[in-house]
Amino acid sequence: MLKYSLKEYKEEFDKTMSEHLSSFEDNTPISFLDQQKEHFTAYKNALLLIADELKKYKELDANNVFLLNTVFDDLKKIAYETYDDIRIEEKFKPMIKGFQTFEEFLENRDTSLEDRCTRIDYTKLRNHLTSVGRILEFLSTQYLKYQSEPSKDDEIDSPICMETQEFDIKSKVDGNQKIINDHLGPFESYLSSDDYILLSNSLIHYFNSGSFPTLEKKINFKTINKKWIGWALKEIFVSLSTAKLSFDLLSFAQRNINIFDKEVIDKKDFQDSNLYKSFTEKPKSYKYHQIHLKYLENH
Repeated sequence: MLKYSLKEYKEEFDKTMSEHLSSFEDNTPISFLDQQKEHFTAYKNALLLIADELKKYKELDANNVFLLNTVFDDLKKIAYETYDDIRIEEKFKPMIKGFQTFEEFLENRDTSLEDRCTRIDYTKLRNHLTSVGRILEFLSTQYLKYQSEPSKDDEIDSPICMETQEFDIKSKVDGNQKIINDHLGPFESYLSSDDYILLSNSLIHYFNSGSFPTLEKKINFKTINKKWIGWALKEIFVSLSTAKLSFDLLSFAQRNINIFDKEVIDKKDFQDSNLYKSFTEKPKSYKYHQIHLKYLENH
């Protein structure tokens, strides 16, 4: 069954993994996560196929659009319960050739030319897409966790190789953390130690996996000029990435950092937003430079 919210999925995660591990001796947490990612990626693609057919309509209009049932074939195979949940109405769409009365059509129709069509609750479709996206983010987080843990076979067969691998991973993480501390450290006193760690770990997760984790709570700064934090985050991004400032970073900040949560951002034109300016316009405040210099002197 793939009709899950993230909360529901987490509640069954340990039990499902345990069943996978006990079903075959050579099964591992990584093999379980690979299997889960494959299933949920296919599920997401099936939902996106439907959403793409409706994206040109407004939400209310989309609820009234009938789509040929062939669009739903993949979803029915993967998670019929989701199709059943989003479906509003299903009916025959007759293929009529030439002029004929309805009675003539019923008498002479060729059923091979008939197909069903369905209209769905577009809001429910989007909710399922949101849930599967969050589940895939959760799986990516779990993947990183188990990927960094050596298996028993690895510990026995190649301890030197594992020590080298762990050293490489630690070096990368420590290097990333230093860059984060260099730019974010001057503002450490403006948030709790837990929030500082949460923000640092979220950034490290992004640069290691390509996606931000889903946070259970907001990162709360005390009263501060948001341009200082935006510029610091931008500096971290350009130091650890060869890409231009991404929508992902701005979206993460808008959703998870209190000083940015009132900002409005759209992926299509995010570079025209005030939030983008907060990240890319270097603060000219004297206080910013004093804080930064004082921090560097003490470290």
